[in-house]
Amino acid sequence: MSSTSPIREKVFTSADEIKQAIEQLGKRLVQVHELRKEGLQFRDALRVTAEFQIRETIREVFGDQSPEFAEHQQLRIRSNSQEHVEETIYI
Repeated sequence: MSSTSPIREKVFTSADEIKQAIEQLGKRLVQVHELRKEGLQFRDALRVTAEFQIRETIREVFGDQSPEFAEHQQLRIRSNSQEHVEETIYI
C-alpha cells in the first residue's frame, strides 16, 4: 500500500478565488524580477527566500496534492545571470 496521496486538480469555485490566486502568484513573480537587478546585495539570501515562498504559494493556491505543486516542489532559481532568472519567470 502506497503512502502517497493521489494527485488532485485544484478546482476554483469563484472569480474572487481566481483573482486572489493571481495576486498571490504575482507577488512571487515580483520577487523573481528583483533578482535581475545588477549589484543586488544579499542575492543568495533573497533567492533562497523567493524559492521557499514560491513553493509555499503554489502549495497554498493549488494544494499540496496538486500537479502544480508536484512539478514545482523542488523549484530552484539559478540567479547567477539574468538569463537564468528569465528561465524561472517563464517556467
